[in-house]
Amino acid sequence: MLIALLPRVVCALVALSTTGAPPPGSDSTSAAAIVAIGTEMRAYYRDLHDRAWSAIVTHFYPAKVTARFAVPDTQPEWLALAAPVAESRGNLHAREFCAPRVAIVIVGNWARVRARRCTGELDEAWFYVMSGRWKIIHLESAQGLAM
Repeated sequence: MLIALLPRVVCALVALSTTGAPPPGSDSTSAAAIVAIGTEMRAYYRDLHDRAWSAIVTHFYPAKVTARFAVPDTQPEWLALAAPVAESRGNLHAREFCAPRVAIVIVGNWARVRARRCTGELDEAWFYVMSGRWKIIHLESAQGLAM
C-alpha cells in the first residue's frame, strides 16, 4: 500500500520544487522563455491545422496540475498585454499553414499569450512552466478555430 503511494508523493514533491516564484537573480522574461512559449503556441496551431489530434493534447497541462496556483491576472503587466496587430497575409489556401503573430508577457511561472491568427481572429492562452516546460493551461479561441 505504501509503495503504491510513492509515485504520487514523488510527483507532488517534483511539482512543489519546480513551481513558485523564480529564484532571485533570474530573469523571468528571458529571451529563452519567450522563444519556448512562442514555439509551443505555434506548434499547437500547426498540429491543429494538420488535424494531428493525438499531438494536440501534448501542448496542454491538465488543469488539476496547477489548480492550486493562482493566475496573476490582476498584475498590471498581465492586464496591459496588447494584441498583435492584424495584418493582411494575402490569400491563403486551406492547405497552407500560416504561423500566428503572438504577444507574450511572463509573470512568475505564468505567461499570457495573445495570438492573432492569419485570418485575423484573436485567441488567448495562458501558459504555466513546470520543470522548465511551458504548456497551455487555458485557451480561449475566437470563432472559427475548428478546421
